[in-house]
Amino acid sequence: MASQPDKPTPAPTAPMDLKFRYEKGQIQLTWTERQGETYNIYFSEKSGTGYTLLTDGANVKSGSYATTDVRFQETAYYVVEAVNSFGKSGYSNEVSSRPNKISGLQAILNEEDESIGLTWTDVQEDVNYHVYYIGPDGVLYRLNDEPLVSRSYLIPNRNMLVGPSGRYAIHVVAVNELNVSSEPSNEVALEVKKDPEDRITITDPSVALPSEDLEEETAVEQESTPEEYEAQE
Repeated sequence: MASQPDKPTPAPTAPMDLKFRYEKGQIQLTWTERQGETYNIYFSEKSGTGYTLLTDGANVKSGSYATTDVRFQETAYYVVEAVNSFGKSGYSNEVSSRPNKISGLQAILNEEDESIGLTWTDVQEDVNYHVYYIGPDGVLYRLNDEPLVSRSYLIPNRNMLVGPSGRYAIHVVAVNELNVSSEPSNEVALEVKKDPEDRITITDPSVALPSEDLEEETAVEQESTPEEYEAQE
């Protein structure tokens, strides 16, 4: 039986797991290396366009690249191109020196003491967070003095919000070690009355009151005796 001719090896496919990291004064890019490939590293000052080959970013023979050419507080975008003897791939996924935008900012309003508990969703590493708001005066204020590591923040009471009565829009940004900030997260908004007899009013559907069901469950647990717990077991 005649042997089948070898199928030609196609041009490579682009890596789609490119990751960005800043560590010890270096930008580090990593991706999955494949046998028989080398890689070209490109950057741009605009997302999705205008990529330029880095001076030392041609013919990289591994799945990693590091450079000390760090543009502090400037956003740079990076892609990788795979090359083999049959051609070049397209560009990989794009990564950036700018942290990703935070999603899922939510607030729980406790009307009793007028505290506001903020939480948000983020899977990024090596970032911290700042909480900002814009009040009726249109001025941007930051609430936290020190960078936040956790993905939550408690605003103790409405008096932490500087300014007159009116709408206060709160958002969060992520900041990396290059001191580059992400785009602002989604906003949560409160209508705040500064007169002593008035309270905060919910104006944003993402701001919720503490769960009444949770309060009831907590009360039941507190009222239960050890004997009741043993009986339930």
